Amino acid sequence: MTAGALQTAGLESTFHRSGLRKSENSKSKRVDTVMKLARQAILALSEWTLNKITAFGALQQKTDRYVACFYLKILTKVRKHLTPSPFPHASFTHLATGVTCNSFHLLLNNLQANNQTGTQMLKPLFTSIAVIACSASTGALAQTVAPETVAASTEAQSMHTDWTVLLGKYVKASPDGLNRFDYGGLKANAADSAKLDAYVAQFATLDMENLTRAEQYVTWVNVYNALTVQYIRDRYPTKSIRSGYIIGPWKKVFTTVDGEKISLNDIEHEVLRKDWSEPRTHYAVNCASYGCPNLKTTAWEVTTLEADLTQAARDYINHPRGVTIRRDGKLQVSTIYKWFKEDFGKSEANIIAHLRQYASPELRAKIDANPDIKNYEYDWSLNDTN
Repeated sequence: MTAGALQTAGLESTFHRSGLRKSENSKSKRVDTVMKLARQAILALSEWTLNKITAFGALQQKTDRYVACFYLKILTKVRKHLTPSPFPHASFTHLATGVTCNSFHLLLNNLQANNQTGTQMLKPLFTSIAVIACSASTGALAQTVAPETVAASTEAQSMHTDWTVLLGKYVKASPDGLNRFDYGGLKANAADSAKLDAYVAQFATLDMENLTRAEQYVTWVNVYNALTVQYIRDRYPTKSIRSGYIIGPWKKVFTTVDGEKISLNDIEHEVLRKDWSEPRTHYAVNCASYGCPNLKTTAWEVTTLEADLTQAARDYINHPRGVTIRRDGKLQVSTIYKWFKEDFGKSEANIIAHLRQYASPELRAKIDANPDIKNYEYDWSLNDTN
């Protein structure tokens, strides 16, 4: 397939029309469009490459290199929705998480330099891509494992420095195990309020695709929490984040991330829950309420992500907000486990198994004595220091 054939097939124009470019469409619709196009591109690239195997040197021709780069760009646009582990070949795992055409050229050059045939290296590589593309026909390529804890880039770490400073100053850990936020103090401090606003605003021009999946995850969580604090600060004093609403403000509170306007609701439900399928996300995002898991005293960071998610789960489950043993021995648990039942295994038995996983030995013994959820409770009072 040459560049001309690509244009004839309509993929090039579709690429420029699609949600790969910033659009007015919702994020979920844009992702669906991207995934459909990516599947077409992957399949076409697989067929094209297999046809080139008998004449491997042809891949070095300028037009073919252009086409290969074009497809690679499409892949990198959706790489955050792909799990690298199913790819059997390490070279493509690198390509799927790397981002440059230079990486692709380097791979080709290395193959030739090592006198390795296209059949040996490229056939299993691209065949596996085609299989994964076909298996993604439902459009569901959400990550099904926890965001990995890996070394973060210097840029990714520095992005959240100001947020860590603000959290360290205004989040107060209480003897009762609840972290409270000094919204009044923040509102009275013009410099710190400006720092919060600047922190949230910086993500408008951030290119999320330059971040690893783990870096994307912590960024979305930090943006959610900072935007929530910003919303409460602007309306302080208030008794609850739900004040003035029947349900809540989550669909009405917006920010801009990577050039796209997005709400608190969509960050949680359309990005974090859909793209990661990680139940411990519910212990990471904070809705400014007493019944919610704690707001951390530092920003979420990649280097400590796994440990922090586990600790957040333990802190919540072992606090009465998460699990309380009633007088009759049955369980009263947070309504989080009812609202998001599907995230915790869809059944009461699976919810209890999740609770046991993070419960202290003492609490686990009490749960085992009577593993029956009797009722759900949640306190929407503001998690205010005052």
